This record gives sequence, C-alpha cells and structure tokens, in this order.
Amino acid sequence: LSSSEDATSVDSSLFLRTSPSNSKSTTDAQPPMPMNVTPGSANQVDFVEIFQDITKWLEYDVLVKEFSGTFEFHSMPIPQGIESATFGFLAALSSQLWADIIYRYFDYGLESNREESR
Repeated sequence: LSSSEDATSVDSSLFLRTSPSNSKSTTDAQPPMPMNVTPGSANQVDFVEIFQDITKWLEYDVLVKEFSGTFEFHSMPIPQGIESATFGFLAALSSQLWADIIYRYFDYGLESNREESR
C-alpha cells in the first residue's frame, strides 16, 4: 500500500454488479455453475457418525460430572487439563468402539465407512 491509500480501502469494482445488456464483455462473464453434481459420501448423512458424536459428548459430560477432581497421583490431585484430556480420550475411544460394532455387525451407515471399519 502506498502512503496515500488507506489500509481499509477496498477495490469497489469487486462489489459492483452490472445490469444485463445486449453486449457482453469477457470481464462481465461468470463461469457457469456445474449442473451435474454426483452424490458422494460427502453429500450423504451417516447416522452412525451422528450417534458416535452424540455418544462421545454425553460420555465426556458424564465422566467430568462424576469423576472430576477425584483422581490423585502420589497424594496430589491430577491437573485439570490432564484429567480433561484423559476423559476426552476415554469418551472418544468408547464411542469409536460403539461405532465400529454398529458398522461391523449391523447394516447401518455408509458402505465406505462399513468397509473402513473391517
């Protein structure tokens, strides 16, 4: 930026819309929107993953409410950060095991996720 330009100044041509006219220039042309969207796993909802996320946060909440501040190491309380990280790890591990069981033994979830869990 030069000294005469303000750091907050914005090129106003970026926000201007042109009205439709009979003559089209190459600068006014916008790329066409893709019409053929193929459904992939990113476009689908996997209810097992939703169940896994909800289970993880519920388990973490229960662990924090029931066991926070109760663990000691050499008669000293464990720091809250380490305790919280341990609770998060246990909740994530447990919810992942539940999700793997559902994927492996039941016919729920996306096919790609079922194959990944095997």
